Amino acid sequence: SEVARLASSHIRQLSCDELRTPEALVDAVGCFSPAITGLYVHIDLDVLDRTIAPVNVFGAPHGLDGGELDRLLAALMAACPVRAVTLSAYDPAFDTEDRVPPIALALLRTIAQYA
Repeated sequence: SEVARLASSHIRQLSCDELRTPEALVDAVGCFSPAITGLYVHIDLDVLDRTIAPVNVFGAPHGLDGGELDRLLAALMAACPVRAVTLSAYDPAFDTEDRVPPIALALLRTIAQYA
């Protein structure tokens, strides 16, 4: 039912393929009307490809890799004032090889760079 509700709303959805480069995200945020004065960025880490970084039971097939997610975040923070950021949805029980913490740390470094 979420898919149907989103399809009938004014919310613009971007696929992982559209997010392989930051331009689509920056363009989508730039289309807000009225123009935004700041963003709250919520990053569910399960957008990461589950074969690269198994975050939780909801891990995305064919999701983003850590570098792609970091580039998206950097582009967004460079384009808009970001007021708050959340990193969420990590369950260490699914990450037996500790692949996620270095990705999350890189994201936090990017946040600090633009803060």
